[in-house]
Amino acid sequence: MTIFEIEQEIMKAWHVIDDIQLLNENVMETNMSTDDTANVLLGLESIYNMRFQKVFNIFEDLCKEYHAIRKENEKMKTITLKVEDCDQVVIDDLKDAYHMNNQFDKVDCSNDVLEPDYELLKSILTVLAYYMTHEDYEEWVAINPVVKEDD
Repeated sequence: MTIFEIEQEIMKAWHVIDDIQLLNENVMETNMSTDDTANVLLGLESIYNMRFQKVFNIFEDLCKEYHAIRKENEKMKTITLKVEDCDQVVIDDLKDAYHMNNQFDKVDCSNDVLEPDYELLKSILTVLAYYMTHEDYEEWVAINPVVKEDD
């Protein structure tokens, strides 16, 4: 079921107003008998009982669908992180990148050695200085110096 379908059924239900107006005109203009009027009203009651039941069934189906989707969404985990937690993730990733790049690499099947990318290391240190407290940064840099060729 869709919202459009329920909207259409609700609009159809409003036809009761047109039908009551038509009945009123016939009663006033043709002097319908009480029995004929009662029969028309009983027919309208049956028709609109079916129509409103159909609308209500659509509404129930939409409610079931809504609750199934809502229940499925509740299964999804929500993670709430503090800014400090996010900062720590950045710090940890930067430290890992620093360690991976702060070394001399020997090229495969060769005696050539590649130096670390010092500009990259400098950039990582700059960002770490931003994210870490001054004391933690100074302590970390002292323990993890940039490697030089003569080391």
